[in-house]
Amino acid sequence: MAYNNFSLNTWTAVLVGNFCSAGSVNITSNLFNESTWDAVEVVSCWQTEAPMRNVYIGHNKFLHNNRLGLVISPIVSMTSLIEHNLFRYHRLGCLWLRNPDALELESLASDVTVSNNRFEFNSGSFVVNLGLSQYGESQRMLFTRNWIKRNAIRQSFPTLHPRSRVAAVVVIGSSNVNVTRNMIDNPDSAFEIGSQLEDHSRQIFCIRNWLGARVEKEIFYRIFDRKDRYNLAQVRDPSISATKSVQNIDGVDCFDTR
Repeated sequence: MAYNNFSLNTWTAVLVGNFCSAGSVNITSNLFNESTWDAVEVVSCWQTEAPMRNVYIGHNKFLHNNRLGLVISPIVSMTSLIEHNLFRYHRLGCLWLRNPDALELESLASDVTVSNNRFEFNSGSFVVNLGLSQYGESQRMLFTRNWIKRNAIRQSFPTLHPRSRVAAVVVIGSSNVNVTRNMIDNPDSAFEIGSQLEDHSRQIFCIRNWLGARVEKEIFYRIFDRKDRYNLAQVRDPSISATKSVQNIDGVDCFDTR
């Protein structure tokens, strides 16, 4: 599906069903504008022996949608590449790539790469919400080289202190999500990165991201993790020693919220 204009839809603009067969989905160079619901939703197959499906979503514009720009949930039984898309002016969030907490999903495979996308001027409780099955050994997600700036993400009830479901620009719900080499700079948002993995023994891998400053004290409280709630996983760079908090690797700052 390419070179289409989906505007002013009263429900989901494009819905791809959970066909439990081999095949591919290609959504390229389309405009999704002012949908009152989600712009694009891709549904996955839950069958244990389902073949892998190839999903490519690239070079699209997602503008002014009232809910989410792209939803894939659960994101299993597929190899997916999401790249070079533009997300602007969404009211709830832009990207929802999450697996629900279901035991039957842990045995299913997924290989997801989200790269070179641009997210600007969005609001809601998150910009991107990422999470696979925590104990899915054949599941991985790489979120890299994305530009996420000038978004305003706040708690729905700002007078209450967030607990396990924090509102943040980048929300991470499992430790098999790798967030690396992204430009994340949103001074109008309360938190840049937020952990939603309720397992304090785990660590979420984030490395070489720009978070708006070089000095640790300026970004320390922009990350919501185990230091804020004892039952959450820690967001940190495992390559940094315990005595170092910020160092420069390949010219890009790393961080550790220990």
